[in-house]
Amino acid sequence: MNFRPNCSVTILVRSRGPTMKKHEILSPQSRAELFDPPRDPAAIVRHYTLSPDDLTLIRQRRRDANRLGFAVHLAYLKFPGRVLGSEETPAPEMLAFLARQLGIESGAYLEYAQRDETRREHLGEIQSHLRVRPFSRGDYRSVAEIATDEAIGTDRGHAIVAAMIETLRSRSILLPAPTILERIGLAARARARKQAHKNLIEGLEQRAINELQALIAVSDDRDRTRLAWLRDWREAPTQKNLVGVVERLQFVRSLGVGPDREQRILRARYRAIAKETAILSAQHLSRFDTPRRLAALVVFAREMEAILTDAALVMFDKMLGGVYRRADRTYRENLFHRAKALDASARALLHMAKAMLAAKESGEDQDAAVERSLGWERLKALVAETDIVVTNTREDNLIEIVERYPTVRRMIPVLLNVFVFRSWKPNDLLLDALELLRGLHAARPRHLPQRPPTAFLKATWRKLVGRGSTFDRRAYEVAVMMTLRDSLRSGDIWVEGSRAFRAFGDFLLPPETFVARRQEGE
Repeated sequence: MNFRPNCSVTILVRSRGPTMKKHEILSPQSRAELFDPPRDPAAIVRHYTLSPDDLTLIRQRRRDANRLGFAVHLAYLKFPGRVLGSEETPAPEMLAFLARQLGIESGAYLEYAQRDETRREHLGEIQSHLRVRPFSRGDYRSVAEIATDEAIGTDRGHAIVAAMIETLRSRSILLPAPTILERIGLAARARARKQAHKNLIEGLEQRAINELQALIAVSDDRDRTRLAWLRDWREAPTQKNLVGVVERLQFVRSLGVGPDREQRILRARYRAIAKETAILSAQHLSRFDTPRRLAALVVFAREMEAILTDAALVMFDKMLGGVYRRADRTYRENLFHRAKALDASARALLHMAKAMLAAKESGEDQDAAVERSLGWERLKALVAETDIVVTNTREDNLIEIVERYPTVRRMIPVLLNVFVFRSWKPNDLLLDALELLRGLHAARPRHLPQRPPTAFLKATWRKLVGRGSTFDRRAYEVAVMMTLRDSLRSGDIWVEGSRAFRAFGDFLLPPETFVARRQEGE
């Protein structure tokens, strides 16, 4: 989820047919799915194949129209478990399937139940046969409790109403009109939301409440709210932007909203509030009642802390990536210049060698040939230059990376003073090295200890860093930060409060959830 700068938002919705009204909890599609007979052939066969007892009861009717009408009522009371409305037309697929089982033309249904008494008598007889009863006033409370339990974990009206329907079917209670269950579901969802808001803000200190309320207020010295300021940070990987993100992160942490707040309500409910809060402006939030407004701001603070944490770590990753790319570009340029120098040396030495070979074949003095083709002083200088080029030729760009130490050095205290790094390895030496760097930059001037941790570094870095009295602090600090970047990417190191750089186990389903889903699949 990504928070954007505070601004008015216009949402364009493409029309896709009928939509939900303000006081409805179901869309027309969900209502049809839950309350209407299925149209899928396999589902029709599963729900509407008549049993021998059903056929016996149906054939007690005298006329074909009454038999088919009786069968239709029987089918509706079986599934979806409701009474067919007096003005409602039965589903044609279901009607045709029932008619074929009875050997009756489906058109006979048009002559059914011209008398209301016949319809009522049939419904009473079918209810006794199926041992079901109508929904009554006494069922409201128990169904409302089911709806509330479901609404605690979801805002989806379909799921809430479906839970009530499943309960009624299990208790052999006929479904009431959809509007009744929708009203119960709406009330349950409102109660669940209020309870979630209460749980999120319960126990907040007054100072934290005041600070949260101040997020949506425009003070005299600012022309925008703190909420807008927190959302408005630049993503370009620069030192200035990194400091800006960290400044916002430290401010959010100072609000006093601990991570335990997220655990007070179900994750689905928390996500629903977070999704809503992400697109609301300070003006919208100010219109909420106090518990809802404070709950939204609590979630905003928790989400903003995670977002800013990840933003700072991603920025750090990109900044070191930029250091690496610039160093690699310099390294390749140096390789090109070395290649040109070696080419010039090789050509000069080849010319001299040819002159010496020619002098040997003709019996001339080879010293004179050298003097004539190149000159001894030039040869001496050329050998020295070539020796330097060959000695400095390397297979990596680590020296060029270390040369960009000032860039790396500026981000070290910003990063290490704000984040807590963790490792899946016990006694990880990289964490010790990070703690060492934190101390070095907090208590200047300090030098590296005689034997700083280096076992976690790659061999090429260890060789460059040196050992004992020859330790290169600049190379060591750069090596540690480059290793940290690689470890964050691989997941060997994670950060408290981060979502993108968190422990691998956090990405896995809890054991109980995994077992439950596996059983559902079986």
